[in-house]
Amino acid sequence: MEQDDHVTDFIRKPLDSSSYDEKWLQKLLFDRPDLLVTEKFDRPIIPICRELPLKSASATVFLDLFCVRDDGKPVLVECKLWRNPQARREVIGQILEYASLLQGLSFSDLEAIVGPKLSVSGPNPIFQAAKAFTPKLIEKDFVDRCHSYLAGGELDLIIAGDGIRSDIAGIRDLLESRGGLASRLSLLEVEIFESQQGDVLVQSTTQMKTQTVAMTVRSPHQMPVEDASAADESVIARSEGKSDWKIQCKQFWQQFIDELKLDHPAQDPPRHSVSNTVRLPFPKPASHITCFRVRKWKIVGVFVILDDTDEGRAYYLQLLEEKDRLEEEIGHVVKFSEKTDWSSNPFISVETTQFDIEDSTQEPAQLEYLHTHLNRSVNASC
Repeated sequence: MEQDDHVTDFIRKPLDSSSYDEKWLQKLLFDRPDLLVTEKFDRPIIPICRELPLKSASATVFLDLFCVRDDGKPVLVECKLWRNPQARREVIGQILEYASLLQGLSFSDLEAIVGPKLSVSGPNPIFQAAKAFTPKLIEKDFVDRCHSYLAGGELDLIIAGDGIRSDIAGIRDLLESRGGLASRLSLLEVEIFESQQGDVLVQSTTQMKTQTVAMTVRSPHQMPVEDASAADESVIARSEGKSDWKIQCKQFWQQFIDELKLDHPAQDPPRHSVSNTVRLPFPKPASHITCFRVRKWKIVGVFVILDDTDEGRAYYLQLLEEKDRLEEEIGHVVKFSEKTDWSSNPFISVETTQFDIEDSTQEPAQLEYLHTHLNRSVNASC
């Protein structure tokens, strides 16, 4: 480099030196997300938090960086020293696990995970953090798109490290062996150069283009459910398939939201969840209320999910003791489930099979049923 007719030499430094390690790289990429280059025309990446805790079946794991693109698409970044082929396989396994833990979540689920890591106060902290970087963001568009990406398992994954030399064929084989979700993976080489004067030069280069990988991951949310009353939103969504039916469902639930009038003044309004559900937050120790329709089993209903905590289970037992009162107030048989194959969370539900869900002439009656029993469930459970 030339400065005032003087040439400054920069010597490359390895990331495993005393000054530059994985933690240093993690902070650098969080502070300078412009280094997270993937494709030339990809949307900008906005850093949201570092060391995001994710609960797996056996332990809590930590994602190095959770980011989003400015259209709401989640971006997962893992920083790793790239010393040998075994390290490569391990870090790919890690980032695929992180992707599987986020796939199928709703935006409100993501908020519950990410919110505690943010210093932003008030509603929708993820959006507020993103808007601080990109002020022109529109909240509704950002939230809807982020939710859609999560529901479809469309995530951008970036592994950043020093000295990456990718065996693309081997990596493709490894990814294809993992099995079901369409995400994109980039391998990003970060090079550090230092001058004798202590100046630092950083450059990043994508070593593997994201379009070369068609990746699949089996999500822990994808579990068989025989009883639709025990179906969470992601299971319901998978039962609906892909067609104009999804458009019809979105219109149905928008009408449901527009026409809903809740008696309880403190209850927040519903928001779209996956294709055939809407969700409302609910005070602790409950988690949320979901209104759903399942075409496959011809079921329409409402369920209240409780926290999988001592307080949540105690509240479940309290409601179970008050079953007669609940059924009298709601005017419907109430089902109690302590846990299911897909979740350890207890929940209660009301549901019916009296409607032909695909018959559009019966939609007004379905809306009335859902409005009535959602309202009564809120009143009876508060």
